[in-house]
Amino acid sequence: NPFAEAPDGWLLGSEAFLSRVRSILREPQQIDQVPSVRVLRSISATHVIETTAKYFGTTAESYQARRSNAEGRDLAAWLAHRKTTATLRDLASYFGLTHPDSVSNLIRRAERELRKLTTVSKDAKAIEGLLAKTENRV
Repeated sequence: NPFAEAPDGWLLGSEAFLSRVRSILREPQQIDQVPSVRVLRSISATHVIETTAKYFGTTAESYQARRSNAEGRDLAAWLAHRKTTATLRDLASYFGLTHPDSVSNLIRRAERELRKLTTVSKDAKAIEGLLAKTENRV
């Protein structure tokens, strides 16, 4: 399968070509370009969740336990929803949930904490920084 080793299963080419494509991708100039650029620059939900878990000193598997209280679980859902193209239905399996609305609950809890300007805001910015570093390499 020629797509087996392609980044995210869709881009083929040499490292030089991939580097050139990454350098061309930049923030959209017009609002209608946002969805297509987001897809092209997207990172995987798995990567976002694993990065968040590692930041909090836990594992992505700990987020899958039913009613898990693992630190960073809500923030991982919020970041995965915000930074990836994964749907709520896609994200449900990462968090051991059976319904997309349950993922919405995790996201709402994270947003509530982010509005309080607690340490969660600092954590979110730190994780986004880690993701930005790896996003450029993907």
